[in-house]
This record gives sequence, C-alpha cells and structure tokens, in this order.
Amino acid sequence: MQKQEFEERIERTVTDEQYKVIEEVYMWHPSIWNTSGKDEVAELYKSFGMTIFHDMLPRAKKAHELDELLRNAQREVQRIQEEIAFRRTDSNSEYNIDIESNGVEVIVE
Repeated sequence: MQKQEFEERIERTVTDEQYKVIEEVYMWHPSIWNTSGKDEVAELYKSFGMTIFHDMLPRAKKAHELDELLRNAQREVQRIQEEIAFRRTDSNSEYNIDIESNGVEVIVE
C-alpha cells in the first residue's frame, strides 16, 4: 500500500517517518492478513493512532528478520542441491557432506 492510499483510507496525513513504521507493520506483522490488511491497518490507526504501530513494530521487525533468514537458508539449500546434482553427473569427482551445528558444508575432494 502506498502512503497516499493509506492517507485516503484514514482521511488525514502522516509523516514519511510515521508511514515507514506503519508500512513495516503492514508488511510484516503476523496478525495483519494479506487479504484485508489495508483495511485492518487503517482501522488500527483510526482507533489507536501511532501508539499501536510502535507497540507492534518489534514483532513486525522480528518477522521480517526471520523471513530473510528463511529465504537465505532456502537459497543455500538450493545451492547445495545443485552442487550435489552436479557432482552426481560428474563421475570424476567425489564429495562428502559435513554437517556442522551451524550449517551444512559441501567438501569436494
């Protein structure tokens, strides 16, 4: 949702700084549903003002952080799967997989 659209929904203006907080909550807070999120966020603002968004911000930031970690882990899994597939088709190399507490490392011998 764009700032202008949000302002139309609440029938007033917010600063750019305020909208950054609102947008982070709108995009990442687990209690905001994708299908009705715009309406929910507008109603929250109309009912409680910026206070509710500042209260919800830490959880939204954590959800955003966890989403990034998950995406990075998925990319790493994909990279490892591609490496394994490549090694399976390359009959001249051998590989071992070393599982450590902080991740998976492919070791090519």
